[in-house]
This record gives sequence, C-alpha cells and structure tokens, in this order.
Amino acid sequence: MKSKFLFVILIALLVSCSHKLSENHQAKEFKGILVVVGNEPFTSFALDDGKGHITRLKTNKNMETELNKLQGNFVRVYGIALDENEDIEVKSIKLFKDKLE
Repeated sequence: MKSKFLFVILIALLVSCSHKLSENHQAKEFKGILVVVGNEPFTSFALDDGKGHITRLKTNKNMETELNKLQGNFVRVYGIALDENEDIEVKSIKLFKDKLE
C-alpha cells in the first residue's frame, strides 16, 4: 500500500515539474512606439502598437538612459513576454529604421 502511495506522489510531482519546464520563455521581437505611462514617481516605459494596445516594458536601471533618448520613436524591442503579453522583459531595444517593414 505504501509503495502505491509513493508511486502516486512521485507521478504527481513529476507532472507538476514538467509543467514548469514546458514554460520555456524565448526572446521575441516586438515593434511599436516607445512611450512613458503612469504618474511620477511611478512611471514606466511601454510599447504602443498603434492599435490601442500598450504593453509595459520591464527594464533595468542601466537601460533607462537609452530608453529616454528613444522615447516617442518607433522601436524594435527584443524581449520575453511575461504575464500573457501584459509585460515584456526587455533584453535589447533599437530604433526601427525601416518603417516600411
């Protein structure tokens, strides 16, 4: 009886761990206008896709100087979508030079 109970526990543990392993986040490309949302002192950078959807950007302090220079421009962001595309963890950001793409 104990061995069956331990077997069921082991299977349940493996299933729950395999779910976490399948949530492999990969960096993707996002495009839009870089904007600032919120009120001081709680502002954050965001990406406006031009279709009424604004996605907040999670950045580190070192990246904020670069983002301030690009504010209002059409940019290309490489990052990981978090929370069902409500936030993007930014890995890099570049000015989107070819607006015809």
